[in-house]
Amino acid sequence: MTEGTPLVTVTDAAMTLRAVVSPAQVLRLAGRTPIEVNAQLDGSSGPFGCDLRDPRPTDADGEYSLLCAIPEDVPAVVGLSGLVAIRLDERADVLALPIEAVAGTVTHGSVYPEGSERPTPVELGITDGAYVEIVSGLADGDVVRIPSPSLLRQQQ
Repeated sequence: MTEGTPLVTVTDAAMTLRAVVSPAQVLRLAGRTPIEVNAQLDGSSGPFGCDLRDPRPTDADGEYSLLCAIPEDVPAVVGLSGLVAIRLDERADVLALPIEAVAGTVTHGSVYPEGSERPTPVELGITDGAYVEIVSGLADGDVVRIPSPSLLRQQQ
C-alpha cells in the first residue's frame, strides 16, 4: 500500500464503509469472532460503532474487503476515507509460538523440537499475525527450532 492510499472508502448511497483487507488480515479473521467494530471517517464526528454486513471478507475484483453500515446520525458523504478497527476474540494463558516456528495450514501444522530432525504435528488455534496458538501437540516448556526447518527448505 502506498502513502496516501485510503484504507476505507464510503462506497454507496446506503452509506456503507468498505474496508480493504490484505490476504494476511483475511487469515487472521478466519474462524474468529469480531467482538467490537468501530470506525472513524476523516473530517466527520468521532468514532462510531459499525455493524459488519458479513464478518467474512468478500473478494471483489481481486481485493478482499469488509462492509459495514454507517449509522444514519453520522455525517458522511460518498468518497470519504477513514479507518476501521476490529477487536477480535482473545484467549489468555494459551500455549503460543511465533508464526515462523510453525509450518502448515490454518488449523494444522508442524514444528521441530530442539535437537530433532523430525517434525512434530500440532493443531493450531487463533493467530494475531505474529504468534499462533498451539491447541495440541506440544506442552508448556517444550523448546522448538525457530525458524522452522520446513520453512527454510521451502524457500530454497
